[in-house]
Amino acid sequence: MKFTINKKTLIDGVNTSIGAISNKSQIPVLNGIYLNITQEGITLIGSNGDITIRTFIPATDGEDTIIQDIHEGSVVLQAKLLNSILRKLPEQSVSVEMDEGLRVIIKSGKSKFKLNGMDAAEYPKLPNTTDVNALEIESNVLKDIINQTVFAVSIVETRPILTGVNFKKQGEQLKFVATDSHRLSQIITDLDAPEDFDTTIPGISLKELNKVLPENEVVKLTVKNNMIFFEFGTTLFFSRILDGNYPETDRLIPNTEKTTVKVSNKELTSSLERALVLSDKPIVKLSIDGGIMASITSNTPEVGNLSEDVVLENFEGEDVVISFSAKFALEALKAIKDDNIIIGFNGPMRPFTFKAENDESTLQLVLPVRTV
Repeated sequence: MKFTINKKTLIDGVNTSIGAISNKSQIPVLNGIYLNITQEGITLIGSNGDITIRTFIPATDGEDTIIQDIHEGSVVLQAKLLNSILRKLPEQSVSVEMDEGLRVIIKSGKSKFKLNGMDAAEYPKLPNTTDVNALEIESNVLKDIINQTVFAVSIVETRPILTGVNFKKQGEQLKFVATDSHRLSQIITDLDAPEDFDTTIPGISLKELNKVLPENEVVKLTVKNNMIFFEFGTTLFFSRILDGNYPETDRLIPNTEKTTVKVSNKELTSSLERALVLSDKPIVKLSIDGGIMASITSNTPEVGNLSEDVVLENFEGEDVVISFSAKFALEALKAIKDDNIIIGFNGPMRPFTFKAENDESTLQLVLPVRTV
């Protein structure tokens, strides 16, 4: 195996695949990154067994040559070490060559590293991903969906299904839901999938996917054999899906509200951020009396307290006194991309909702907290 390539191009390929690699794998070969060089280009793969990212660097781009002096072959190299070495190389051009003993020589300028490689034959085989019924979605839309849901997944394994975001075809729409039993995030889009599916993707997988998604590119999404595949450009990202049935969440969302108010997203967000100054897990009390102002108070006995008013608009219904997690509410507000928020209440111990004033597709729900 041998090739010569621009350092940045190779680093970009390594960076894409390395996000799937864990240093804690009990399978040594999965601590490495798989490289396969052919006359067509370089395939790089990283995996931790649950998440796999495969990317491809073509040998040519039109009339431009990207990879030179190609001798076909494959090897697995320690991922973190390879990434560190490439970043420290002195020149922009780098050559990689492997001898018969799986020793890989990386040269750039006057610098030369020798690394012990692993046999590529030991690397797990990738599943077949060919599927004509893939759902196509814009990468920017998918990034928004991830950003507006994944923060609400559970971080504990008591109910593993809640550690993921549920993707479900619902009629001619797609519904995305995440909940940890204390709050819920839901997005309903007009994207129509070619086939019905109801699958739950680990939140950790979606966070890694979000890191490598490009801007303004079509993503092909396929669910097959307990796996979900995202294909974009020259990269394929796939992840296992979670076993089990996602809970029915529609019953948690109120059909009507006893009280609704409109509030500035920026003003309410700023107020809750100030509450976080006192504690990283503050409980705040919101009081609405008369509908012109909302009073927000937070008390951390060992530190101090916060008290301030937030201006309200379009108050309708009953007065409200309710306590809740400032952190949960703040994350919900930040997920909504609108200047104004409509909040709906149904009593002091009933879930309340945040919706964008000009977009009904996104809903954030937070459960109140009982206080003495």
